[in-house]
Amino acid sequence: MLGYTAAASRTSGTFTRSATGGGVLEIASGSNVITSTANTSNILGGWATVDDSTWAVANGASAITGLPGGGFLSDTWLAGNQTDVTLAGADPASGSTTHSLRFNPKSEVE
Repeated sequence: MLGYTAAASRTSGTFTRSATGGGVLEIASGSNVITSTANTSNILGGWATVDDSTWAVANGASAITGLPGGGFLSDTWLAGNQTDVTLAGADPASGSTTHSLRFNPKSEVE
């Protein structure tokens, strides 16, 4: 994992992720990280998060921010959608698609 703290300041050309690699780019809210990498379906990609709780969003001119709560559709499966699973047993219909998936709310496993 590569991370930027709230005190970080960086202007980057593009962020790229190897097709065979893994990893996460973790950015803290309040950091000043700017990239020219374009969003895909309104997010940088499933490999870039803000505060380990939402997807990273870039606009090329100002600091990367987190996708606001309104950018997710709760328990709604659509192509290009950021789906936020909030209900236990909210199973999608067969053949459903979504662009990204977040399980919310966060909870401790006991």
